[in-house]
Amino acid sequence: MEFDLICREPAEAVIAKQAIEDGLAVYIGIFGDKQCVRDPLTGRQKVMFHYELDEMTKTKFRVTVHGSGGHMGSLPENDAAITKWAYIISELVKAKARHGVQWEVLLPLSGHPGRLVFEGAQSFLPCHRISDITSRLNESFLRGIAEYSAVAARGEDSIDWKISFDKLHNEAFATDPDSVSMRTAVEAGKEAGIIPADEPLVGWDASCDARIFALEYPGLPVITSGPGDLNGAHSDKESLALEDLYDSIVFTVLYVLKETGALGGDGT
Repeated sequence: MEFDLICREPAEAVIAKQAIEDGLAVYIGIFGDKQCVRDPLTGRQKVMFHYELDEMTKTKFRVTVHGSGGHMGSLPENDAAITKWAYIISELVKAKARHGVQWEVLLPLSGHPGRLVFEGAQSFLPCHRISDITSRLNESFLRGIAEYSAVAARGEDSIDWKISFDKLHNEAFATDPDSVSMRTAVEAGKEAGIIPADEPLVGWDASCDARIFALEYPGLPVITSGPGDLNGAHSDKESLALEDLYDSIVFTVLYVLKETGALGGDGT
């Protein structure tokens, strides 16, 4: 995420730089400093730089905000650049009103001339329906518009906006953890070596296409499994070890044999 910051004079630039640091401090206070966290896969810092400040002139800067992405299920371990960017922009808006300065923040609009488009994701639990999520997101967005309007001393009608949920289609679901099918799956997982003997049974903190079957057949247990590390999914670290694929195949075969009764309790 990046933006250009144009000040009238060097004194404004000093205030602006401090506002950027203040915004970053608020973000870190809430989400933690990922510069202090090592990536378990690479051994390097999650984030090398929170942002870069390119001084084009004494009063004009390009600010690039960095983060560390990944699957929604690994969000707490990562660093959302767009969220960090938002806290920095928020402090710039507040500082502009507080100090009476006249700097400009220019956003990259090349893909949509005259419009700024944000696209994000939302994770939720089985107790929340999509209608609940859309309602809460709408309310949150409207609060943001109201807060900005108050700080910037502008009317709420000064912003032309639209929020839509065209790509929000994930329903979360929960299967009975004590069903016969689930107990069979756990047994097969332990025999295949993919579930430790003392592993506690917990819910999965990500969405997947199993929701389609769960909604289509609400009376049946739906169980999801697969090889790979969720923390690297949908990121540049996504990978699949062949031994994990093999273990997954062994589990699937064992489960099907046990579930259908083809494999008895004595292993025959």
